[in-house]
Amino acid sequence: MSESTKERGFSRRGFLGAMGVAAMAAAIPVVGTGCAPQPRGSGVAEADEGAENFSDPLGVDREALLQKLRDCPEATEDLTLPDGRVIDKAYVTLYNRENRLGDGLNGTPGVGSFDLLMRLWSVEEAEQWNEMPLFERFTAYDYAVQSGRTEAEALEILNNQADRRLINRTTHAGIDWFWLYGYAGAIRPSLYSEFNKELNTDCDNLRGVDDGTASQYPIYHACPVSADVVEGGEIVPYRDWRAVVERHTVFSVQPCGCRNDAGLKGTVPKYEEGIRHCLVFGEMAEFMIETGNNVQITKEECIAEIEKLIDAGYVPEFALAENPDILCLCRSDRCAMLEFYRLSKGEMDAFPNASAYMLSYDSDKCIQCGACKDRCPMQCIEIGDDGRPHVEPWCIACGQCALVCPGDARILKAKPDEMIPPVPVDLFDQTVFSSVDRMARGLITDFAGTELPDQAIEASEAAMANRQFNWIVDTRPRGSAERYDDGVYEASRIGLQGSLAVTVAVEGGVIARVEIGENDETPGFGSRAIEQLPGAIVAANGLDVDTVSGATHTSVAILEAVEDCLAQAGMPV
Repeated sequence: MSESTKERGFSRRGFLGAMGVAAMAAAIPVVGTGCAPQPRGSGVAEADEGAENFSDPLGVDREALLQKLRDCPEATEDLTLPDGRVIDKAYVTLYNRENRLGDGLNGTPGVGSFDLLMRLWSVEEAEQWNEMPLFERFTAYDYAVQSGRTEAEALEILNNQADRRLINRTTHAGIDWFWLYGYAGAIRPSLYSEFNKELNTDCDNLRGVDDGTASQYPIYHACPVSADVVEGGEIVPYRDWRAVVERHTVFSVQPCGCRNDAGLKGTVPKYEEGIRHCLVFGEMAEFMIETGNNVQITKEECIAEIEKLIDAGYVPEFALAENPDILCLCRSDRCAMLEFYRLSKGEMDAFPNASAYMLSYDSDKCIQCGACKDRCPMQCIEIGDDGRPHVEPWCIACGQCALVCPGDARILKAKPDEMIPPVPVDLFDQTVFSSVDRMARGLITDFAGTELPDQAIEASEAAMANRQFNWIVDTRPRGSAERYDDGVYEASRIGLQGSLAVTVAVEGGVIARVEIGENDETPGFGSRAIEQLPGAIVAANGLDVDTVSGATHTSVAILEAVEDCLAQAGMPV
């Protein structure tokens, strides 16, 4: 087997990250063909037999799962959308293949899922991309053999797509190597410098409607802000941001996708001038610079930028790899990944280990000054009735609180080796890592039909109408009133699987009862929101309640319908 097709190993030392686009709700029934097991009862695609203990990917037959991933079904007929548009079968196959890479595209496409693909690839280019090997590093010679072209023709095609960041390219010993990377890590970042509302909408619409199909392994993790906040003063080398930076020679900065998106949608936080959050180095930096996506900076500028942002209270987040070449610095009120970890209260399966460290607190040294609470980038420290700080479960052990603690009451301690799961070697392996994880859990949904199923049409049209896309975390309405007008009020909104009817009864000026009518929300996921939210809304006498973790869409739909009812009852909106 050539170097281009060898599978690389995983280190036993490492840790999973706390950030990533994680599963939030259940998948709709599998449509079309594919290797994912058919859903049983709940509509959730179940993991392959023997994969239930997939906490360690070395415990499964990786090669067998990779072969299943490579055997992606090809669409044999064009797809006709509800508005009569015909989508060439090459784009349907491309969608399926992209959906198998990394965290994927949320399975079954919706009505707008092909707009970005058709913007970026011609039909011929899509067919060429579909011929390229999945989960392999390959050369122009490899591609020529596989596609039946000459090596010169193959190289021209590959460089054309690499120059546009549709595939990745690195150079070793004078030979260009190529590989296919997922949408979130390759295509979307290449668009940041030219983002506009239309392009941003195309990116939103690309995501499919099968919520809950992302990898259980996130793509970023936190690392300590400094060796000074770690017991013994020594950080694991490949988790030490300064050590990682020092071993590289090429550095660049790219626009921040979270801020681009927030600015275009008019939500906060918007652009933050003069702050460069997303840093790239090594081979990835070289590629991004040569393709015109990133601005090159010096090592000194890179270090100065990191130090400035750490001083401002930001979290260093490495790409999930032993040899990371992407470092973002952010806060939970700035970063989509950190925000999701906070809003999920650290309880999601996708975040078993936010860090390789644990925060140790010595109450005897604490002077109860509150500096830690003010500094915490995760908003996870509260001052209790006893005047002492209490840490919530979504702490990622970044060490910012220890950095400002005047009493030295806080320190990071390394977790035992058995608590630190393995991580991929580099970004290529990270793609394989996440894809294998999804395949083992039965989270790969293929689509090769000639028409979209009704559920996909309804869900995607509702998402476009309400700007309620799968990855949006905190879109819930808020509000309450001291007194509402007595009466019984009804409203409905679109959940993940269709319409949700809600009835709100007001008695004596307060909410007495919230009832959810018949619905098709997924048992075990959306049903949790239906069970938990009515009581929480009555107890709060309003909308200031949390969404139910893992049932975001259903939660938001219920809260929006209740908001409509309360507006009828006199609540200002």
